[in-house]
Amino acid sequence: MPFPLMKLPYGLRDRLRQLSTPLETYETEIIAPTFYTPKQHVKTTTISRETVSISGDHNSDPQCTTNLHPSPLPTTPGHLYLVDTDCIVQFTNFTADFKLPAVLDYFFLKCMSINFSECVITPSLIQHIGYMVRRTTKHRVAFDFCQFPPETTLDMICDVFRQPCCVHLNGFKAGSDWLPTFMKYNGTDMCHLEFEADALAVFDVNPDDLVTFMNKQRSSFRIKITLTDENLPGDKIMEKLYQLFGTRFDLRLGCEHTSGRFVRINFLTHSWKFEVCEKPIEARETGWIKPNLA
Repeated sequence: MPFPLMKLPYGLRDRLRQLSTPLETYETEIIAPTFYTPKQHVKTTTISRETVSISGDHNSDPQCTTNLHPSPLPTTPGHLYLVDTDCIVQFTNFTADFKLPAVLDYFFLKCMSINFSECVITPSLIQHIGYMVRRTTKHRVAFDFCQFPPETTLDMICDVFRQPCCVHLNGFKAGSDWLPTFMKYNGTDMCHLEFEADALAVFDVNPDDLVTFMNKQRSSFRIKITLTDENLPGDKIMEKLYQLFGTRFDLRLGCEHTSGRFVRINFLTHSWKFEVCEKPIEARETGWIKPNLA
């Protein structure tokens, strides 16, 4: 049941202000502008058109810098940084995510581009970041050289970054659930989706569902899937490619120009690009792709 904040006596308001983080104080000011006195308001600094880097490790507290301010930004109880939509936020080396909430107490994130580098992507880390970015959608999210424990699922990531325009999942091994999960959460207007797979189950999706999903995205939408297991049998790969792309996609060889939505598959030195067709193609032999990977 909501509590009427304005009925709190001044002494309790003052105590609440003392206990609140800069972010909590600022959010209270947004929903109840007259709750605190002007002297109690948090001071803010807006960061625009910069890359904000937040890094942490096991041996020190997290530090935040920007490309224009290489020295660590000071964090004081009465000050908050407003990170604007045109900024990029980069999280690096977060292997101990218990340190993350403390530094985020000093930031109000409205940014739409979020990068993770060399982090362990635990459920706790995802939940904390999700709370911070809940105000915006259409994110551009990239995970580079990250580790994903088994308890961190694609469903969990998509639940946090809903309706993104660009997703790069370097290090995440997707299974057959990737398409239903993105269809469940991400709606329309994506421009890029990239992930890895170490098993052929990644191709066990419905071709019609894949076409439906892709046609809801931007006209230049592309999916890139990289097979990371070098020991996958070549004949099985070709069989899976034909089953998925044989009738609803057209193969584009080499650097052949693609004007529409397409899927690119990479394996070792081989690469195939499949463009969505407007209409299903009549059954044809597998000669439209190379019969082996020799």
